[in-house]
Amino acid sequence: MLATGVTRALLGRAPIFQLSLASASRRYSLSKYYAISSSVSFPQPVTHRVTPSSSLLCTNSTSSCCVDISHLRSMISTAAAASQYTTVAHPRTFDLSHVDPHYLEKRDHYRAVRRQLRTKRRVFVGPHLSVMFENYETVWIQMHEMIQIEKVPEDGLHEEIDAYAPLIPRGSDLVITIMFEISPAALRERVLRELGHVEDTVHLEFGTHTIVAQNATENDVERTTPDGKTSAVHFLRFPFTLDQVKEFQNAKKVQISIHHPKYMHSSTLSEETLDSLRADLQ
Repeated sequence: MLATGVTRALLGRAPIFQLSLASASRRYSLSKYYAISSSVSFPQPVTHRVTPSSSLLCTNSTSSCCVDISHLRSMISTAAAASQYTTVAHPRTFDLSHVDPHYLEKRDHYRAVRRQLRTKRRVFVGPHLSVMFENYETVWIQMHEMIQIEKVPEDGLHEEIDAYAPLIPRGSDLVITIMFEISPAALRERVLRELGHVEDTVHLEFGTHTIVAQNATENDVERTTPDGKTSAVHFLRFPFTLDQVKEFQNAKKVQISIHHPKYMHSSTLSEETLDSLRADLQ
C-alpha cells in the first residue's frame, strides 16, 4: 500500500506527469496509468475511416482490424463467461465480472478502440491542457492496461476496480481527466507552480448554463500543494440537473473553459464530440 504523499518516479522517456499519489483516496492507480501510458511504446497511430453502411471503424491497411464500437459493450460483457453479468446500454460501475482475464490476447483490438474513442472524446484547451471525457469503455480499457502494466494479482483487482469505477459517468454527469502536457521539465515546473487550484476553475458552458467541475470522488486528495503547485493530472466531474441534461441534448454550442488568472482558455466541442457525450447523459 502506498503512503499518502509518496511521489512516484515516472518511467521511460516521458517524465511529464510527476504526481503525488495517495492510496487513501484510491486515486494513485489512475495517476499511475496516465503517467505510465505516456512512456509505453504503443503501436504507431493508423488512419481510420468510417464505412458508409455501418459504424465499423477500420484501419486503411486491412479490413481485419475493423472495430464495431456499438458492439464493444457486448464484447466486454462476455469476457467472464462464467459470470451472470448482463450488458446494459450504459454500465455505470465495475465489479469482478467485468475484468477480462484474456485481455492481453485482444490488446491490439482494444487499443484500436481506445484510439477511436480519443479522437471523439479528447479536447485540447490552450497550449498545454488536454481534456479526456471518460466513459465506460475508456475507463475499462485504462483499467485493464494498468492491470497489465502493474501485473496486478487477482487479490489486487478490487483495489483497481475501486480506483477506476468513479470515472464512469452515472447518467447525470460528465467525467473528465485533464492533463497538463508540458515539456521541458523546467517549463513544466514553472507553469504548474503558477496554476495552483486550476482544478477549481474548469467550466462547461452551454445555453444559459455554466457547470463548475467538482472532484470526481468525494474523498479525492487535494491536488494543489501548500506551496501553490498544482498536479499535472486531475479527475473531475460535471454534475447536471435534469433541466441541464435536457438543454445539453439539444445544445448547438458547448464550451469547456478554464478561468484561472494564469490560464484563460476555452474550446468549443465539435459535433462529433457532442454526439458521443450525449450518450453519457441518459
